[in-house]
Amino acid sequence: MTGRNIFIIILIVLILGGAGYWVLKSQQTPASVTATTTPAAPASTAGKYIDAAFGFSFTYDPSLTVTELAASSTTDFPGATEVKMIQVGAAGDATVIELTSANQTITDEPDNHASPIAQTKLFYDSAMKAWMIAYPEGRNGAGSDATTSATATGTTTGGLPIFGVGRRFDTRIIPLSPTKFVVVTSGGGASTDAIAESVTPVAQ
Repeated sequence: MTGRNIFIIILIVLILGGAGYWVLKSQQTPASVTATTTPAAPASTAGKYIDAAFGFSFTYDPSLTVTELAASSTTDFPGATEVKMIQVGAAGDATVIELTSANQTITDEPDNHASPIAQTKLFYDSAMKAWMIAYPEGRNGAGSDATTSATATGTTTGGLPIFGVGRRFDTRIIPLSPTKFVVVTSGGGASTDAIAESVTPVAQ
């Protein structure tokens, strides 16, 4: 066998060996490569109450029991008539109250209630297109007791104004319109603000 033939054989062996090496390497998964997954976003833990007939919704802790109660008082919030009460949790926890007022007025304390808290009357001035407050039983603390523009203490996630008032315990008044109100109140429960802030208008 000539030197040229030996050279050709060696060259063929090298070519076939190299090709085999790259074929085997391409079929192997590198040890450093590991599969990864992106965890799914956690599901919402909030319950949701919807009253399409009245036109609003709110969220609450789903571990709490929600109970609807009929209501029709015209004296608990003078100027407005109760339509329904929604108890969230046990007595003393948050209560959501639906009210209507043809006169576009709601007062936070009943007439002849115990002192020293003055009534706060919230009403809509159609000419000014603004919410106003007045203290029909006198001055509410320091400052003027004259009727003045109402200042919202916050806004719900649904874009509605929240009015904090002087009523005992924690009470928030949220107008859905000039004639419809949602009041969130409690005996001091921590969920009052969370429920009030979650109130959102819904299509009727």
